[in-house]
Amino acid sequence: MLQVVHTIEDWFYERRPKIVVFSAVGGEGFAVASAVLSQSRKPQVVAVVKEENHAKAQALKSQGAVLALDPLRQDWTEEEELVERVAEVLKESTGAYFVAEGDSAAQDQAAAKVYAAAAYKAGVRHVIWSTMEDTCTIVEPSTTSLPLVDGYRVPDFDGKGRGEKYFTEAGLKTMFLLTSFPYEELVAYPFCLPHYSPAGQRLRVMLPFEERVPMMSWKDVGRLAVSIFRWGSYGRTSLCGDRLGGEQIAEVFSTLLREDVEFEYLPVDAFETLVPPKTTRQALMFRYFQECNEVAHKIRETTTLRDPLSFAAFCKTGTIHMGSEGNSKEIKLAHKLALQRKLIVVFGATGQQGNAVAKALLAANFGVRCVTRRPNCAEAKDLRDRGAEIMPADMTKKAELAFALKGAYGAFFVTFFWDHFDPHMETMQAKMFAEASGHLHHAVWSTAENTRQIVLPKDSRLPLVHGKYRVPPFDGKGRGDTYFTDLGVPTTFLMPGIFYESFLHFHLGPRRKHRGNPDRRPVLSLPIKLKQLPLVAVQDVGRIVAAIFQQPRDYVGKYVPACAEHLNADELVQHFTTGLNTKVRFEKVDFNVYSAHNTHVLGSRIWTKIMLYAKFYNQDLLKRRDPAESRRLVPEMLSFADWVSQHQQEIETVAEPPDTLPDVPPRHELMDHVEV
Repeated sequence: MLQVVHTIEDWFYERRPKIVVFSAVGGEGFAVASAVLSQSRKPQVVAVVKEENHAKAQALKSQGAVLALDPLRQDWTEEEELVERVAEVLKESTGAYFVAEGDSAAQDQAAAKVYAAAAYKAGVRHVIWSTMEDTCTIVEPSTTSLPLVDGYRVPDFDGKGRGEKYFTEAGLKTMFLLTSFPYEELVAYPFCLPHYSPAGQRLRVMLPFEERVPMMSWKDVGRLAVSIFRWGSYGRTSLCGDRLGGEQIAEVFSTLLREDVEFEYLPVDAFETLVPPKTTRQALMFRYFQECNEVAHKIRETTTLRDPLSFAAFCKTGTIHMGSEGNSKEIKLAHKLALQRKLIVVFGATGQQGNAVAKALLAANFGVRCVTRRPNCAEAKDLRDRGAEIMPADMTKKAELAFALKGAYGAFFVTFFWDHFDPHMETMQAKMFAEASGHLHHAVWSTAENTRQIVLPKDSRLPLVHGKYRVPPFDGKGRGDTYFTDLGVPTTFLMPGIFYESFLHFHLGPRRKHRGNPDRRPVLSLPIKLKQLPLVAVQDVGRIVAAIFQQPRDYVGKYVPACAEHLNADELVQHFTTGLNTKVRFEKVDFNVYSAHNTHVLGSRIWTKIMLYAKFYNQDLLKRRDPAESRRLVPEMLSFADWVSQHQQEIETVAEPPDTLPDVPPRHELMDHVEV
């Protein structure tokens, strides 16, 4: 029975009462702490956290909360010492909100015992214990889907339920608050949000339950906690904002998106393996709701909160957290749903080109799944912090490729020649990309021309490498175009120019250390002078791709250039001179000298092939990379002059390389005996 022991005047309007909220960076604790802090007469709030530098902890601190490290974060031994440490945190507090987030039901139950003893010792006036039912008293003993494990059936429920007795035995004025399944946890799973099915173009939601499940919002937990503290209520209450099954949730999404969303049942066994250990534990909860659905709803019939938030209202107004634990951000769920519908998978997302594309898509409010072999690198962390989904995968494995593309609207495909120096491998990767893209609405393939179809067969000025390739970094990609076309994949073929960044990463730019250069003035050495090169900043490649995905009807089936300027050697020298505030002179070198092993240019033998193509087939090279076409998509592209000014210090550093630089490691035989 619900009882009231104090009035508003007795408690809430006394001089700044002290409220202690445990597990304050979890969904529930954060909602409670935020709700208490939002009151006009702001109480003193102590937020108990495991890490003070957590983004949510810092957010509470900025609102006026005092942070305290959780005494239970270190061990579960020496119960008396733990009670003393928790009691110290609770010292002089008026109320306490306890949430158990142990790794097992036994830890939750042990935490309840410590919390109750500490609250009694500290003389806490009001206590709220966030609880659940002990399913062992409800589930039929013969049930095989929920077997007893260490004396528990549903760990996330049972430990909390059994912990209630400690507060009762201590004689504490306690409100036992029985919660439901949070909306926020449901929408945290991408597969539980509307997404395109792999086999077609329909929107679907995949949920591990068909029957109605009691649900609620963490925000309402905060509202209810404030009400309980304000009135000094104790006894037992529950919170349930909505009771929805899979079909009803799909209907809510259909109404919100104004597009049919189908419900697809996700077997609990499959759900259990998706995001362990979290889904492993939640799977038991969904099994319980299946086995004991009527009882689960009945014990959540009574709530003291007026107008709890429905799931439909939550989808329209609610916020969820995105990003890493250290740098999360809030985003409206309605906005997240819009992003989810246009989910773009970006391959090579931690590489130069893929990274620029991922950032540009995120800035354009697309949902982005970043595929990389380096999920823990700095670039991946940065993308995760920006709101991208990071998926480790090997692009050479068909199964991993297909899994990465599941539910996607579109994809950006790119290969990296410099990783293996094998044009044939790039062609085979393009084939795998195309074969896995049958369900996509739109693909962007970063390619180049197959120069073997352009260079005359008997043109000895640009000899074949191993009797197969004219310009190895181009030919493998260009050959791969046919797979997208033949398989009918709705594709835009992107034709990037030479990245400005190549003057840094491959040491194409000016050097001070140079033979016959006693005054140490920077020298730009190239084997061509009058012929122009198509150039672009890698960041603008990303912006162009984002613009293409925003206008798919205009660009599917077309070749689109990514190029900002056409510049010759004299123009490059002029921009380097201005940007570096020092005279840069030009030196034209022989192609054979330029390609020599251990020259200053990394990958010089491969770059020599590109420069030969630029000299003898300049019109073909530039025609495919017309800056005017690129500027129709991105009118304000970064000029080479501005890029030099922005990277002056980096260029100066590259201008002072060691006397001898190794060529790119010859990890493939293609690099051996490349002659010009």
